[in-house]
Amino acid sequence: MTEPISMALNGAAIDVSNVEFNLTIMHGRSGVTDPPTASSAQLVIRGAAGPVMEIADYLTITSHAEPRFAGKISDIDVSFIGTNPPEAITTVLAMGNLASLGLVDVGGSGYAEQTARQRVETILAASQVTYLNGGDPNITLKAVAALDAVSTTAWDGISAVATQTGATFFDDPDGRVVFEDYGNRGLTTFEGVWSAQTTTWATTLGDWASFPTETTSTTLDSGGVVFTPTWSKTLEPLINDVTVGYGTELTIQQTDSASITAYGRREYLLNTEIKTLDDATTRAANIITAQANPLWNLGQISILVHELDATQTTAVMKLISGSLVIVNDLPAMGPYEEYEGIVEGWSDSYSGGNHTLTLSISDPRFSYQTLKWSQVLPALTWAEVDAAAQWFEIVSNNDLVGA
Repeated sequence: MTEPISMALNGAAIDVSNVEFNLTIMHGRSGVTDPPTASSAQLVIRGAAGPVMEIADYLTITSHAEPRFAGKISDIDVSFIGTNPPEAITTVLAMGNLASLGLVDVGGSGYAEQTARQRVETILAASQVTYLNGGDPNITLKAVAALDAVSTTAWDGISAVATQTGATFFDDPDGRVVFEDYGNRGLTTFEGVWSAQTTTWATTLGDWASFPTETTSTTLDSGGVVFTPTWSKTLEPLINDVTVGYGTELTIQQTDSASITAYGRREYLLNTEIKTLDDATTRAANIITAQANPLWNLGQISILVHELDATQTTAVMKLISGSLVIVNDLPAMGPYEEYEGIVEGWSDSYSGGNHTLTLSISDPRFSYQTLKWSQVLPALTWAEVDAAAQWFEIVSNNDLVGA
């Protein structure tokens, strides 16, 4: 197998040079409206030369010097083909560290009044996993008294915070559990932000200006990208009348009258542990901004990694949930010829020396990533702005100017 891939079991390298195998890795989720899911790796080994594996062994996988998976083996299956002699087919399934959150109980003694980020910190620290916390530091969650507390799994605990405050979570290829507020998509694992710095001033390389301030998009040109894009637009995720419960049996309502007129009233009730009116109002407004109008979905695109050059390979191997990508050279008959989206997840498929990476991409507006005033080009004048532009459609300066 020519693919530069390596595996280790409990820290010891596995020799796969003379083993025939297929490997599929799943990371993140398939779509922005899908629930989070733990990463997984399925390894199918043919013949008796495969390594001996046991349940709960720790499997790590690397490709092109980049981590692709880290987690524990959960299932092993051995079947046979042929009879003279029979040949073993061993199928191994491993689950990422996020799955372990379903085995830990939290919240039995209640919670103090704290921010969403602090609540996530409390839950993940109790779970004893390696994690990165990008929860919202500004939304305040009310206290939960011990008398009213209900013990849940850590998974259900952070899932509740994600739903209430607007966030997602996943385990990355290094095995870390990542919780990420939609306003922080791509930033939680980005080494250029202060919260990700772990070294001292004395050992930090470069000067102040060398630290980037925001994530950049990875451009996927047509070379090596195999896609017959399937554009879709549906009413299913549309919300134009949202009520957010907060405080003590209080609610705030936000509506989009134009959307209601065009598509009918589509209501959503979100009960939360958010404490203040301002935070609840912001949460409701974000939902309306993201979901009051139908958005085009590109779905999935596949990349033949084995056909890319070294620079392109390095770039795509670093993509994880939350990364920004730009897809170029889309067919002119579709809604966009260039599409900037957020990676929700991916699948790796290794077979016979070929490596196919399939990306699941969402519209940035689902993650509240519209253009901010501070990001508008200083030289841009009102006369240059497209008169038909609507703010919910503006993701970049190009969208603001229009055709």
